[in-house]
Amino acid sequence: MTIQKFRKLDLLVLTILAVISDLLIAIFGILNISLFLSIAFPILILVFVRWHPFGFITQGIIMLSHLLIFGLFSDNGWLVALLHTASILGFTLSYTVINKYGKKTSIGFQHIFTAFMLGYIGFILLSWGLYHLINPIRLDAILISHSINMLLGLGLLLLINRQKVLLVNMVSYLLEKNEEK
Repeated sequence: MTIQKFRKLDLLVLTILAVISDLLIAIFGILNISLFLSIAFPILILVFVRWHPFGFITQGIIMLSHLLIFGLFSDNGWLVALLHTASILGFTLSYTVINKYGKKTSIGFQHIFTAFMLGYIGFILLSWGLYHLINPIRLDAILISHSINMLLGLGLLLLINRQKVLLVNMVSYLLEKNEEK
């Protein structure tokens, strides 16, 4: 299998996993205004590490799925769903860290942590700013709403990091494995 075919398959599987996990969270009623849960954000970091700019494809699909999930399953309406979706662009900041430190096969967890936190802070600040346009909201309310998800995401990334071949630059990794043959 070529790297391009493997990349397409890997992106497809991880993107579907991100979308379905968040859809299931919404279907089973875990989604509400006081608590936000999403498995998609740590998966997005995983995809950025593995495939670098191709992760923006996954980010776009996650954004579209969140627009539909929030629009259909939340009582807050489509405008709030649109604002939430736009806030996911804050995770673009994660890519700046990954792009800088993820050129080699493996990237240290401190950089994964920094990328996730930077992306999440970008997401929270963008959410706060955009929500403020329609209804002033306190920053601490958004922080509380997202704190459990942030911890869940970090825990998931720690778990993923225990598998040494998951949080790696896949192009470098596959080329190294090919040279070993």
